[in-house]
Amino acid sequence: MTARHDYDVAILGAGLAGLSLAGRLAAPCFSGLRVLVVEPRVTYARDRTWSYWALAAHPFQAAVSASWERWAVAADGVHVVCAAAGLRYESIPSDAFYSLALDLVRAAPHIDLHLGALATAVEDTNGVRVTFGSTTVRAAMAFDTRPPNGARRHGLVQLFGGLEIETDKAVFDAGTAMLMDFRCAQAGAAHFTYVLPSSNHRALVEDTWFAPLGLHPPDHVTAIRSYMRSRYGVERFATVFEEQGALPMDPVFQPRVGQRLLPLGVAGGATRPSTGYAFHAIQSRCDGLAQDLLAGRLPRPARARPALVRMMDRVLLDLLGRQPELAPRIFAALFQRCEPRALVRFLNDSARPTDFVAVAAAIPFVPTVTAALRLAMRRNEWPSSITVG
Repeated sequence: MTARHDYDVAILGAGLAGLSLAGRLAAPCFSGLRVLVVEPRVTYARDRTWSYWALAAHPFQAAVSASWERWAVAADGVHVVCAAAGLRYESIPSDAFYSLALDLVRAAPHIDLHLGALATAVEDTNGVRVTFGSTTVRAAMAFDTRPPNGARRHGLVQLFGGLEIETDKAVFDAGTAMLMDFRCAQAGAAHFTYVLPSSNHRALVEDTWFAPLGLHPPDHVTAIRSYMRSRYGVERFATVFEEQGALPMDPVFQPRVGQRLLPLGVAGGATRPSTGYAFHAIQSRCDGLAQDLLAGRLPRPARARPALVRMMDRVLLDLLGRQPELAPRIFAALFQRCEPRALVRFLNDSARPTDFVAVAAAIPFVPTVTAALRLAMRRNEWPSSITVG
């Protein structure tokens, strides 16, 4: 830190991305850095659940509440169960993550955490000016995790409402995560149920839609009750936790690009448009940033996803938007025909060339080619600013 800077690093927002970076910077090897973290909320509570394939280690493993060595997709007449040696699907409740990360941050004397404060940041020639409340400080570098403004959307949004429930009967397979069960009403949009059991009696059950903007699905509690009745014969259950949310499925941003003020997390395009997965990308990006800071390098902006990834996401989104009735067939085919590791790599921004070939070969040929040709006529609309680590 130089005399003209109050902090070496400022982090705006202390959610998943902000705390993932701050938690890494809390390590003793970063004690020479002066770090500022500013977050609007005053208290933290469980508000969501993050799930992902455990492709790499991260500092928050102690927050994992459940993991599965098998994952499944189901549709009418199809039930695909996948596994790969050494590969797990994991789940972290947000309250456990917040608690662990905040403990790390609060124990680090070189980090100043300010809760209950809204922050703004402006980059200039000498660094970044950060203002929160009546306080203005200067930082050599800042990472902005605040939600982006003016996101352009493809027209699809992932809507979900979930209940963590307990049943009297042992009905769940605790060793298998049901990623997509399409054996539910399909009405104008791709609709499936997501089941993450933590025991034979307990699971997070989410009613999920890939829906066009403006569609208002039926109440998720009613849908989950119907699903539990039809799939498991369960009429009554206790609700432990409830969550709901919406994820744009084509979050094309105009990132706040600068040398010293960088977007991070959802603001930096970490969410994969076609899946909604973000946890792994955020951890990977924070690993890279921490390495740059430790080495004394100016952190580099996140790189754009390869054009082929963006194109394949766009084709899939076009199919889901125009022909949602194909969704059960598409996803069942992907999990049935692709080698599990290859598909997981594709879904998590680490695909090899052969993985792209396998994914392209698995989905319906004629609709896919039609969608690709249609999009080729509008190539300027393809996202170019979505980023990975």
